[in-house]
Amino acid sequence: MTQPTLGRTVIVRGPASNGTSHHPGVITRVWNERMVNVTVFLDNGPITCLTSVRFFESEEDAESSPGAVCYFPTKVM
Repeated sequence: MTQPTLGRTVIVRGPASNGTSHHPGVITRVWNERMVNVTVFLDNGPITCLTSVRFFESEEDAESSPGAVCYFPTKVM
């Protein structure tokens, strides 16, 4: 499992803005391997800080989890 670390870019699913609920974010604190704080960059909205967001390695892992979650973006080769 890839561990979340301070400063890593993630995709955050949760707050809705301009018709989408998936936005880029940066991990600002790591509580443990499954819980982080994230600064979220909303599309056409203010920068938002979320605390105690559940972290997953991939979008597929996060898919069935309710509420705000974050995961690493898919690598493009």
